[in-house]
Amino acid sequence: TNKNKNMIAEKEKRETELLINPLMSPCVSIILPTHTRYPHFKEDQQKLKKMLQKAEDYLRINYTEATGLPLISKVYEIANSIDFNFHSRSKGLGIFVSSDTTKIVHFPFDVKEKMVIGSNFETRDLILANSYQLDYWVLCLNERSLRLFKGKGMEMIEVKDDNFPTEFVDDFDEPKPSRGSSYSYSLKGVKDKSLVKEERFTAFLRIIDKKLQSYLDIKSKIILSGVKKNINYFEKISEHNNKIIAKVDGNHDYENLKIFSDLVWDQVMNYLANENEKIFKQFVEAFDTGWTAWGIESVWKAAKE
Repeated sequence: TNKNKNMIAEKEKRETELLINPLMSPCVSIILPTHTRYPHFKEDQQKLKKMLQKAEDYLRINYTEATGLPLISKVYEIANSIDFNFHSRSKGLGIFVSSDTTKIVHFPFDVKEKMVIGSNFETRDLILANSYQLDYWVLCLNERSLRLFKGKGMEMIEVKDDNFPTEFVDDFDEPKPSRGSSYSYSLKGVKDKSLVKEERFTAFLRIIDKKLQSYLDIKSKIILSGVKKNINYFEKISEHNNKIIAKVDGNHDYENLKIFSDLVWDQVMNYLANENEKIFKQFVEAFDTGWTAWGIESVWKAAKE
């Protein structure tokens, strides 16, 4: 529901604000590049283990036991919860811990290894990562089971409510073939069955399209998944084609969410790259008009004006 969406968005906003403007210190930031392919996950785990030891040593030396030991415990606890196999899409990992904050961030771009402990979190990569946190919906057009997933950044969860998942049931009664001539029977019955099934499935998709409306807002993005035939059927009747940003062709096994979400994330990254290219093109086109600014000083001056 929209109420739940707003609650989740507010929670994420509060978490981000606490990282950018922490209430308590010290703040522990551990950032390391990670591999996207097996079997290099073990290398990432060993690298993280060394960085955790480095953070522990620093806290023991520079802070009292009352301050340092609880932080050390929290850092190890959150690090042990990381599933390197599941998050193979990320190129970097961030662990942020203070006495009142714990956060794991998976970066979809290359990062440099760093460990920072001080009065603030290391937020440069975190702020950039927020630009990749696209909200989107994935509609899976498999006739056996039409499913809807809610995506944000690299994460996807399945919607399970009164509308989804749902199934198309074709109760067509096949007629007996009619006589095409005095010599043979025609295949009229078979052809009629195919046409009727297409009409019924298209009508069913219209219902799905209307149900989809309750999940969308003006900024919503949609990714379609399924065989090309079903995607084409949906696009012919949908009232939300202007929100479709990508397609994942094929009859996928949606039970294996990791593999499927990898395919979706590739499409999300392509979309974001294309959007960035459009923005850069606008900047280049505006370059000779005097309506551009770049660099800290000129941008700050333009913003003040």
